[in-house]
Amino acid sequence: MKKLLWGIILVAIASVASFKGYVGYQVYNQLSEIKEQLAPHARIKYSWIFSDFDGTVGVSGIEITPYLLKGTISIDEVSLKLEDASALFKLKDNISQRRLPDQMHFSIKNMSLPLDSEIAGLLNSLDETDDGASANSFNPLGVYGCGDTVIVKNDELKSMGYNKFTLSSDIGYRLDPMTKVLTISSIVDSESMGRSDIKVELGVTESSMDSLLTTPTLPILNRAQWDFHDGGYFRRLSFFCGKKTGVERTTYVAQAAQEWDADLQDNGITLNPSLVDTYRQYILDGGLLNISVTPDKDIDYSALSLFSANDIVSMLNLQIKLNGSLLPDLSLELEEKKMAGFYGDSGSNVELTAPSSAQPAIPQMPEKGYQDILPEEASDYLNFPVRVELDSGKQVEGIIVSVDEFVVEVEQLVSGGKVSYPLRKRNITLISVWK
Repeated sequence: MKKLLWGIILVAIASVASFKGYVGYQVYNQLSEIKEQLAPHARIKYSWIFSDFDGTVGVSGIEITPYLLKGTISIDEVSLKLEDASALFKLKDNISQRRLPDQMHFSIKNMSLPLDSEIAGLLNSLDETDDGASANSFNPLGVYGCGDTVIVKNDELKSMGYNKFTLSSDIGYRLDPMTKVLTISSIVDSESMGRSDIKVELGVTESSMDSLLTTPTLPILNRAQWDFHDGGYFRRLSFFCGKKTGVERTTYVAQAAQEWDADLQDNGITLNPSLVDTYRQYILDGGLLNISVTPDKDIDYSALSLFSANDIVSMLNLQIKLNGSLLPDLSLELEEKKMAGFYGDSGSNVELTAPSSAQPAIPQMPEKGYQDILPEEASDYLNFPVRVELDSGKQVEGIIVSVDEFVVEVEQLVSGGKVSYPLRKRNITLISVWK
């Protein structure tokens, strides 16, 4: 009996050793190939290769040091998790046959890069474009009202108090063969900046990834959710930009929200005031932002272009919460001509008009009565008829109703009401008033 017991124990130990040895050997070979390919350019070091029977394999204590650049990228851990141990055994053959497992998650823990390193400077330079193009490009997630800063890079991050960039992420998918639901998830967590969590659930017709990749049937969106928790980034950004522009933080945030709204309107997206105010609150106070959609089951996605933006919002059952409070009004307006210009149809000179077929009720003055002025002089001509040309080639005609340091607000009269366009001074190439 004792011999049988010892035999079982020895077999179990041998199985564990064989599994870990096989998996470790495969990972070691892959790492050796990578190190050999990168040997002329960088030194790669790692501390340990680990694996587990739950289907996890990984490498810890990674350091990547380019020879020609000062600085080292350090990573605490990189791991891959499949459904179970047997899936790990099959992974190499499946990849060679271009077959995907039904579950896979790739994880990086604490990838850290000093902001004063030459590597960080090189990564920044890869994103640099012509200054004029970057200043005028439409980026709804960019930086507004911060002087010449439109993209946050190394120098800005260091001025905001960051000395390194640390990132952890988990990206993967899981197909449930019983419910035929494909779940795709992505978590990105940056130390002292914020955490982004995206989860998408798709209804599919197949019960395996192999058949799913070859089926002509498109998946159905069951649910999508994005949660973003600000970890202090926007608070630091608002302090930095307030100091740079010489105003109080709250004043900067109000100006940034106004510029953001104006930029959206320039590109055909008009939000209701509560959404703009939510943007302002989030920059000012941070917190948790939740955006989710649970579309109606009978949506014909090929026919969405026939519906208005608000109809689509309703059909998608869009919900937005800020710090737990549900936003009651998500209404917006889209102007296809302006949006077409943003998406590449910039060859035509599109006139900026209200989202209505009615013509402005402003009397058509003789053109000889309009005289050019500087944007800085606009405050002297409140309630004057005005014509404005933007650097995008678009034109606005209306009445000047307000002017501040950054924005000239022009109002058009249309049947049924008024429409206002906040126009950034830096985008105005010509402004003429009737006088």
